[in-house]
Amino acid sequence: HDGFRAFDKNGQGTVCAEDVPDLILELGFDKNLKSIQEKIDNDEVLSKLLEDHELVDFAVLMQIAQRLREINDGTMVEDLRRIFDMYDLDNNGTISEGEILKLMRDLGLEEWRDINEVTRLIDECDTDGNGVIDFDEFQLLFKTVSELQQRQQREMERQYSEGLGFDDAELRELREIFAMLDTEQANCLSFPEVTRALDLLGHSLGGEEALLLYDTEKLGRLDFKSFLQVMRDAVPRDERGALTPGGKKSLAKRMSLAVEHIRGSIS
Repeated sequence: HDGFRAFDKNGQGTVCAEDVPDLILELGFDKNLKSIQEKIDNDEVLSKLLEDHELVDFAVLMQIAQRLREINDGTMVEDLRRIFDMYDLDNNGTISEGEILKLMRDLGLEEWRDINEVTRLIDECDTDGNGVIDFDEFQLLFKTVSELQQRQQREMERQYSEGLGFDDAELRELREIFAMLDTEQANCLSFPEVTRALDLLGHSLGGEEALLLYDTEKLGRLDFKSFLQVMRDAVPRDERGALTPGGKKSLAKRMSLAVEHIRGSIS
């Protein structure tokens, strides 16, 4: 409920339908706004839920989340089977505590890198109570883990962007710009794509050569964290490094225009 309450600006137990994609992203039910919006646009159930509810309460939000899970499940089974087989080290058709612990460590999930936490996770997903996880149970387990991973990633991005001086609204706009330019869904942007974002926002760092400073892995691409750094450095600030009120308002307006421009060019 914590994520829902953060979007419930009036404390009335509802959120605006237009804020639902952002909320879904924050809760970890999908990887980016572009993916969420495409599913809403292409799925009759999701579209109708949002059309019928200008204000969405928690129960309706859970219906939306469940429908997204159903859509995602239909495209993930083969990938999950490969992951399951990879961690079923003894090839007995089940995954034990030790094998799940290895999965947690490989995913970098601090919360579940302890054997006691893994035991708790198994208890939640072990529907037949035999102490190990078969493939059907693994799908539930992986869904739980993936959503946690997405939530942790969103929170890390929020804290990082806050340190750079962006507020939550600006972060959402930058996420959307990033996702729409990331047409390959690779979670990174090429230098030309970053340059395009800068152009749309009316900023420049002096060409693609300047972006080399942010490309710490020397791959010619920037992840979202590096993208935020670029945006921070490209936006004019006062002598203390802060945006002036007028500059902040101007930035918000340019972000909104950039999002609309990219949407229009995609459609």
